[in-house]
Amino acid sequence: MRAGEEQARVLYLSLAETAERLIGYRLDDDYYGMKTGYLDGYLERVNAVTCTQVNAAIKKHLQAENIEYLIVTNAAEAPKIAEEIAAGGAAWGKAPVEYQIDVKETEGGKLYEVPEAKLDLLRRDAAWANYWLDIPREKIKIVSVEKVFVTASLPE
Repeated sequence: MRAGEEQARVLYLSLAETAERLIGYRLDDDYYGMKTGYLDGYLERVNAVTCTQVNAAIKKHLQAENIEYLIVTNAAEAPKIAEEIAAGGAAWGKAPVEYQIDVKETEGGKLYEVPEAKLDLLRRDAAWANYWLDIPREKIKIVSVEKVFVTASLPE
């Protein structure tokens, strides 16, 4: 099993973590008239495609110049993240405390004590934090979450 296939199966486990999510998926299934529900058919659909097929579809249908990103964060962090993205630097949305990482001051700097259970999440977040998006500052807009949800669209 390849990493991407394993991740798709692991994602399945988190899709229905709460009763609210289960109810939401069932309501969506009913609304869209799905005979086999989204969750019920998820693993079957994952198994129906290969990694090569998924990569080919990505190359065919996604172009970086047409992608729009929506990053949800608190208002205090938004300007900092916008500047980090525009500068092409790492844009972290979480502080060590949010990862439950203890930070201790040492003579030579800081010592980060990362719990073993958080390593995989931290590695994935580090990959995203350091992914260069190539977005000039003038194209980055900071919009209140209320405005996005009231209009259901991003401003032009």
